Amino acid sequence: MKTTQRTTVLGAVDLHSMARMRIIIVLLTVIALAMTGCDDGNGGGGNDNGDNNTAHVHDWGNWETTARTCTTAGGEIRTCKLDPTHTETRNEVAIDPTAHDYGNWTENQSAGVETRICSYDNTHTEIRPKIAMVLVGGGTFQLGKQLGSLAGQTGYADVTPVSNVTLTSFYMGKYEVTQAQWQAVMGTTIEELQAAASTSTANRTWGDAYPVYYVNWYHAIMFCNKLSIMEGLTPAYRISNSTNPDDWGTVPTSSNSTWNAVEVVSDSTGYRLPTEAQWEYAAKGGDPTAAGWVGYTFAGSDTVGDVAWYSGNSGDNGGTANIRTHEVGTKAPNGLGIYDMSGNVLEWCWDRYGNYTSEDKTDPTGPSSGSGRRMRSGGYKISAGGVTSTYRDSYDPHNRVNDYGFRLARPAN
Repeated sequence: MKTTQRTTVLGAVDLHSMARMRIIIVLLTVIALAMTGCDDGNGGGGNDNGDNNTAHVHDWGNWETTARTCTTAGGEIRTCKLDPTHTETRNEVAIDPTAHDYGNWTENQSAGVETRICSYDNTHTEIRPKIAMVLVGGGTFQLGKQLGSLAGQTGYADVTPVSNVTLTSFYMGKYEVTQAQWQAVMGTTIEELQAAASTSTANRTWGDAYPVYYVNWYHAIMFCNKLSIMEGLTPAYRISNSTNPDDWGTVPTSSNSTWNAVEVVSDSTGYRLPTEAQWEYAAKGGDPTAAGWVGYTFAGSDTVGDVAWYSGNSGDNGGTANIRTHEVGTKAPNGLGIYDMSGNVLEWCWDRYGNYTSEDKTDPTGPSSGSGRRMRSGGYKISAGGVTSTYRDSYDPHNRVNDYGFRLARPAN
């Protein structure tokens, strides 16, 4: 009897020992797996990448949704807790080239634009124009009257007949429209404008802060409406019963009767070309009865070189060789703080070509018929007598030359 009891006790002890050994083996296996990473069934760890045909041993986290961006696809992803380089994806959606994360707008004041950059890819940028405008208070002045110390001298006569003109308040562009502003609105570069208008591919003056040129009158009115629409303003111009430039077709390169019949939309708030009277009034500094007003021959001075890029200084080293346009706002402004109203580029106005009339006028818009359109400022190619505040020029509206540009106006009310 004693021998039998001893055998039973020893058997129980052996069973308990075996159970403990099994537990230890399991624990050691788990620890080994945790220390060596995920088992891919081939003796080592590996990235599953959604390949469910291989028996991976992962400890997956929860599924997380990732939004698609302009550089990466979206969908759902989960990550292995044992090795974060092991991931699994599902429900993938393709890259969205429009899904940007733009930062704040940054202004380039000299070019008249603002830019913002995508945080996902700094080559993804967005540009919009920022048009600086100056309020020109209403008043009465003498249209065609030469002013300043040069008035009456040879080449500086009145443009007759002089008349009294009363204008209501309006806004005038502080600068000529720049190449950066043109590209932001129209989507074309100065190189493309030049190639379309000229056989020359030489870099005349390409740069964001230079005035746009090779622009005809038709281009300018299209720009005005496009910019107005971008800014939520009522477009000023209507062609064939539409104010949407997308309906107008390609900008004409020869005289076009449909475009010549353009109308100004009554009570519109959008950008437009200044009338010839508005242009001259602003160039002369506005209301002559205002405190501190001085009547100058050129737009802001009786000394042409202070305020104008013209044939006598627009070339190399301020001379006459290789004359060309210059960055806007690099000469002194006039009394209203408006730049380059004498010289740099010729500026398209709204008015048709026609002689002045002598009667008093209020907010005149020029002749009701005629093919040519007025231009002001003289530009960089002309002598000092052609960059006065009274000098007039006119060209066919389809013409586009390397000194044809424009500036903008807007109603004040």
